[in-house]
Parts: sequence; C-alpha cells; structure tokens
Amino acid sequence: MTDQSSPCNTSNTLTLTDTSTAKGVGIQFFHKDDPKAIVYGPDNTADRTE
Repeated sequence: MTDQSSPCNTSNTLTLTDTSTAKGVGIQFFHKDDPKAIVYGPDNTADRTE
C-alpha cells in the first residue's frame, strides 16, 4: 500500500494531507489477527500488486 499524501512513506502510519486541519493524527491498518501494522511503501509494478 502507498501513502497518497506521502508516497515515500515507508512507516506503518498514514500521514495527513497538507491541507488537513487535524494535528497529531495517523492511521494504521492491520490484517486480520496480525498484531503488526501494515507497512507502506512506493507503488510496486510487480504482478498481483495494486
């Protein structure tokens, strides 16, 4: 998954847009019962990735 607000983000927290008025907020996603948050990265052109 890629962070649209910050495509170079390789952390596990999505960032807010530059125009957001919220402060100190981040979003994490988890897959089923995995306790580790999904890590973001740049777009991948490999098969079966979106």
